[in-house]
Amino acid sequence: MGASYRCLVLAYKFLDREGRTLIRAVRWPLPTGDGPGPWLEAAAARPCREGIHACRPQDLAYWIHHELWEMELDGDIVEAERKVVARRGRLIRRVDAWGDGTGKEFDAWCAWRARDHALSVLGQAGQDEWGQQLADAQTVDELAAVGRRAAAALGGDTVAGSAAGLAGDTARLGLTDRIAEAPFIAACAAGHRATCQGGTRQEFDRAYTAERTAQSQWITARLGLA
Repeated sequence: MGASYRCLVLAYKFLDREGRTLIRAVRWPLPTGDGPGPWLEAAAARPCREGIHACRPQDLAYWIHHELWEMELDGDIVEAERKVVARRGRLIRRVDAWGDGTGKEFDAWCAWRARDHALSVLGQAGQDEWGQQLADAQTVDELAAVGRRAAAALGGDTVAGSAAGLAGDTARLGLTDRIAEAPFIAACAAGHRATCQGGTRQEFDRAYTAERTAQSQWITARLGLA
């Protein structure tokens, strides 16, 4: 657990299109008019157990959902891994650009990142022909199709086949409504690249975390978040 303090904090919250949270499907009271929504309060701020959970900018990639909201936290506040937790919080405004197309743009960005990770693995495995086909893909649809064919041809249980499959799956899932899955698979593709020649679980985790950090930075910069 990280720092604990008391002050008014600006943070972010991902919700579904019905205003519900990702894990427990709690429906948040939305703002009406120009003012913020009402405060929600908890008895304590205990990460993963109790309290109002929110994202800092560096946490965004771990909590992707269809709507992104700016929110205020107040009372006892605890900083934890990948989240911040408070005694009370309220929604301020929806970040409309996320739902207006930036979320799908982000998924496409993740797909091309996963493709680049796959190209590195395929090159190391001597699979230059499939690597060239992935490199030549011009659209996310095409990338999904090539990745699927390459994984089938190379074998999903091989290092090269797994890399191609991860790239194809990132692209395919990014084309669906399952908006949180493409960035997760892309981060796994980064971990696979880091360990394709026998790396450790710690090396996988470091690469996975670095990819998640890059994703959060992309979202923050693209949306101009503080």
